[in-house]
Amino acid sequence: MHTQTESRSRNLCARRRGSRTSALLLSFTFACIPTSSAFATFHFMQIEQVVAGVDGDATAQAVQLRMRQPAQELVSRAKLIAWDANGANPVVLIDFASDVTQDELGANILAATERFSQYTTPAAEPDFVLTNPIPTSYLQAGSITFENDEGTLIVWRLSWGGDGYAGDTDGALTNDDDGEFGPAFPESLTTNGFVAVKLLIGASTESSSNAADYALTTGAAVFTNNAGDAFTLTTLQCPDDPENDADGDRICGDADNCPQVANFAQTDSDNDGAGDACDVCPNDANTSTDATVCDDDPGDDMPPDSGGGSDDDPAPDDMMGTNGDSVDSNGMDMPDSGDDPVDDNSNGSSTGGDSTGGSNDNGMGDGGEGATGCGSAGFIVVALPLLGLLRMGATARRARRGQSI
Repeated sequence: MHTQTESRSRNLCARRRGSRTSALLLSFTFACIPTSSAFATFHFMQIEQVVAGVDGDATAQAVQLRMRQPAQELVSRAKLIAWDANGANPVVLIDFASDVTQDELGANILAATERFSQYTTPAAEPDFVLTNPIPTSYLQAGSITFENDEGTLIVWRLSWGGDGYAGDTDGALTNDDDGEFGPAFPESLTTNGFVAVKLLIGASTESSSNAADYALTTGAAVFTNNAGDAFTLTTLQCPDDPENDADGDRICGDADNCPQVANFAQTDSDNDGAGDACDVCPNDANTSTDATVCDDDPGDDMPPDSGGGSDDDPAPDDMMGTNGDSVDSNGMDMPDSGDDPVDDNSNGSSTGGDSTGGSNDNGMGDGGEGATGCGSAGFIVVALPLLGLLRMGATARRARRGQSI
């Protein structure tokens, strides 16, 4: 049986909001205990600024946090999660693996994608690299939460997309007096230009609602890391590329696998360092600029068709002449048409008229013929060397017996 005092305490400090009741009940603990470093490890924190893309590049993203109280540096116990328009399908942007050094009121923590630094001046030095970017399908409407590792306490929430966002908007009482961060910021997250969604209130101020507390920056957004270094959004910067992305695909030339051909995806099917967009042999790991030497099916263990073909059939065109026959339907590793380089019918020509079914004169199957022929030419080819060997043997025997040759 609860006492009257306990009932008053619950009524004073615990309010149920949304489906995440357990998160609110846990935040009640911190709302009712005086602030001290023993409890203020990371629980007094804001999501101050978010950019979902810069100058059209959705891979350049950043999330900036700001401490609402001193001693909030122990973020290794927390993570950032993105949610879709229904507040479902969570994507962990980062599970912080370490803490930060600066812990005074208003200190920032910057987590960004690797590409982000190429769109700032000077080049950004984030405190953490985002493991995953915010999915582009979440940019129209969605939410980001900064919460504990257990997922039981949402410290701060930023939702966007106005009425298009239908998910939860609740969070901790430590940062919002009623635990309700909604309604959502009315606009979508943009990837164009150099603006970010930024918190308008001061560092020590509690949340009112995302709709009232956030706005787009009026100029190029400036992000700050934990050391206090500032980085301004700008066009793509390529300090190690003299041509500063000559093909305009937003990949600096020193890292671009096709520096002169736009290929944002950087697809390299054969993993030879040359992107498919500029690789004359996209399925053959070589660096040749001659398409006639491509081995389009490296797994067949046959040489490439340097005679002009690209079929890699069992009888490459450059191995059996230039007959242009790229099909070996009889399994003999010989071109099927009668223009092979062997004169099968003793007609003095290597390109015409060889029968594909009857006996011929080469002792080899041709077309549908069996593998052992009986033609006279085949007999001569085999018999003459044999007779020579027999004669040499007889001569040797006579020499041993002292007979004259």
